[in-house]
Amino acid sequence: MWYFFTNKKSTLKLKNEELMTNIRKITILLFFVLMYKTPAIAEIAVNGSITDPDNNPVINALVEIMPGNPPDPQLTDSTKTDENGKFSIILQKSESPGLYLLSIKNAEGFQDIKGEEINLNNNFNPPLYITMIPIEKFEVTVSANTPYTPQIAVDQVQLSRTLDRKTLLEIPTTRSPEITEILVNNLPGIIKDSAGNMHFDGGQPFNHNWQLSRFNIGDPVKYTLETRSINPEAIEEIDFNSGRYSVDGGKGYTRINMYPHQGADEFSLNLTNPVPGIDINKGLVLSDWKPKLCFSGPIKKGGFWFSDCVALNYNSRIFEELPKGKDKTTSWAGNNLFSVQGNISPRNIWNFNFMTDYLNAPNAELSPINPHSTTTDLNNKIYFGSIGNRIFTGANTAISWGYGYYQSAFEARPQGEGPFITTPVGNRGFAHKNSFNQGKRHQLFANITTKAPEFLPKILKNNHRHKYGTDFQRINYCQDVTRTSIETLRIDETLSNRREFFGNGNFCKANLESAFYFQDSWNLSPGVFVQAGLRMDTDRIVQKNVLTSRYSLALMPSEIESKWTKFLPGLLKKNKYVFGYGRLPAPYPLNIFTRHLDQYSIVSDFNNDGSLRSDPFLLQFTANSLSQERLTVPTTVNYSFGIERLLPYDFILGSNFLRKKSRDGYVFVPVAEELGETDYSASPFFSRAVYYDMKNLQKISYDAFEFSIRKIGEIKNRRVNWFLNYTYSKNEGNGSGNPFLDDLFLFSDTAGPTSWDVPHRLLTYGYFDITSKYAIAYHLQHRTGTPYTAYNDEGRQVGGFNSQRLPNFLSLNLHFEIKHNFFKRRWALRIGSDNITGHFNPTIVNANTSVPGYPIFYGSQPRKPFVFRVRYLGKVQ
Repeated sequence: MWYFFTNKKSTLKLKNEELMTNIRKITILLFFVLMYKTPAIAEIAVNGSITDPDNNPVINALVEIMPGNPPDPQLTDSTKTDENGKFSIILQKSESPGLYLLSIKNAEGFQDIKGEEINLNNNFNPPLYITMIPIEKFEVTVSANTPYTPQIAVDQVQLSRTLDRKTLLEIPTTRSPEITEILVNNLPGIIKDSAGNMHFDGGQPFNHNWQLSRFNIGDPVKYTLETRSINPEAIEEIDFNSGRYSVDGGKGYTRINMYPHQGADEFSLNLTNPVPGIDINKGLVLSDWKPKLCFSGPIKKGGFWFSDCVALNYNSRIFEELPKGKDKTTSWAGNNLFSVQGNISPRNIWNFNFMTDYLNAPNAELSPINPHSTTTDLNNKIYFGSIGNRIFTGANTAISWGYGYYQSAFEARPQGEGPFITTPVGNRGFAHKNSFNQGKRHQLFANITTKAPEFLPKILKNNHRHKYGTDFQRINYCQDVTRTSIETLRIDETLSNRREFFGNGNFCKANLESAFYFQDSWNLSPGVFVQAGLRMDTDRIVQKNVLTSRYSLALMPSEIESKWTKFLPGLLKKNKYVFGYGRLPAPYPLNIFTRHLDQYSIVSDFNNDGSLRSDPFLLQFTANSLSQERLTVPTTVNYSFGIERLLPYDFILGSNFLRKKSRDGYVFVPVAEELGETDYSASPFFSRAVYYDMKNLQKISYDAFEFSIRKIGEIKNRRVNWFLNYTYSKNEGNGSGNPFLDDLFLFSDTAGPTSWDVPHRLLTYGYFDITSKYAIAYHLQHRTGTPYTAYNDEGRQVGGFNSQRLPNFLSLNLHFEIKHNFFKRRWALRIGSDNITGHFNPTIVNANTSVPGYPIFYGSQPRKPFVFRVRYLGKVQ
């Protein structure tokens, strides 16, 4: 169509009226020729914006569009994004509507997007909102009229396992109200031992770095994640990095980073499980209630967004082995995560997070061997807040800084005061420990990402991206603990030994940790990516600088233009290969360095007739290593190799090998000492002593090979989310059973398999849309049982350390989901069954070899024949 624009203020005066008449005739003639002799020509215009996952603009990215049916690179139109990440392009080389291919290139710090299919019409096309993922992830999403398409990018070098928001909600692990349980059930490499501790790729519970928006939320008291009731809908994505991850990810053998949901320009309300759950276990009972509410939307459209997600978890557990009325334990937990993102300008982005977490768990340790009187009432309170800012100072430079504050308080109160009595067939009396623990952390970090300096040689400058950063954390830990005695009885009810506690258990300890790092990311060629980093860590306790390094190399032969790659078979040429080496420092909780400040115990051994077997002895943790400054920071050396391949129908095939060699771990070594003559009139009296001194002697090795295949997307316009993984691993150490003052049994030999060694594990889950209204979901896990150590009724180790195992674990959950409109609201109703096979999956073992029927297993949850979940999805549009 032709458009004529006239301006009334302008006039055209022609002296020659005849010339004017001829021009009019020619114009009219051309108009009719174009209208009736040729088809109308219309423009194809495309516009949109490109951002990163935090909604920051991606500047100076090259946008290319070419016809897709058939593809023709000669007809490619291109443009670049401006300082706001926006682009607009009118196709000049192709004029026909239909299928086109969109590519995004040269976005520094991001992987390229190649050949995304889009459908374009004449004149008007809806804007494209493109989210590009940085080099540490491998997914790219383009929203408007394009479906999700997985990508394998050469600059994704991290060994990363990921759970996104949709997967967290789709997979049927309904018995997992805690985010930690969801991770254990759905990600490879994560194991929960019989004591309830989580282990990531062979590491100890406190060897890992928990982050929320890159802020440390690992508890300073335990260095584990204690804010476990986070609403899964509050988390946009969880990344579990191990083996290969960059130096800016902090110290820790692995990193678990959670990205909070930030809201959007449209208000959204999601409600899950508004009604309590019903279970059939010794009758019809109210088992669990896990309501979750998430509300998000704009504070100011286009600039400020918020998200507020609340989760409440009421858990009820019934032990079939206990008599009715004394077989039930309940707990209340709650979490609220409030997040705000504010774009002061496209170059100035602010993020705020505030989280509270609460737990009230009376009779927390109730089990078949721990009756009501031996339990404690737990009360935990946690607060976390952070503020972060990212400023773009140029096309290739970004400055980030942030401050975070974390505070926790843990209270454990026994049911009464008196001795704790342990017997081969169960415990009685009262819990021996009355405790209050508090931890605080102040964190401040800053980093700058920019191009390599111009003064460097070309080989060190071209296609290099540098990152410089620092991180400071001030940690405080306080405790107030009192203990009563522990008595161990034999199978015949005679007293075997008694442990009494003395001294002051009230103290505080502080530490300042600091780190400086440098990272270089180098796109050597379209098919070669190299990343190298150096990190310096120090603290005020160990007082030694630790310099560590990490290196990764990724190759995609299909993208490398070389005579050598031409000879590779096609089967090998289309793969992506990643090699990694790294030496990583370990985090550690302050309570490891405070055991010498705690109470000490006097241990008395008795004969069967009640007489003393020998003089009592002192058991105490010392600070000799600390005073002599002989300690160093533990580290682990990682070697890794991975292969990825994009299969037909967007299936992603992957395999990884990981070897971890941890050394210089902290372990307490017992040293016996005779004290000479005993003053029997003293109280307490003892003639011998066993001192536990901290040494850098612990070594733990972990070897694992895993194979996985995954599909996220659509098949015939139906959503498919399917995952299959098999992992073989071997995990051994010489001191994985580190003693605590409160341990009931102090084993003499702790070399052997770790308590979380699981050689074989098969994990698979899936969610499939059958129709637009009906879906089916399943979750299957089968693995080797975790190890344990046997002991006798004298409390002494029997056989090798961790030489016995719990039965193999098997669980199959199957759920059906119905989406239905009710009163102009969209609802999703889920009905299913957990542990369909009814397999016996114990979590507790009585490992006393003197007990008839040894070993005796407890704690298996029975088949749950009926589970029910309701989710509110929003208004019907």
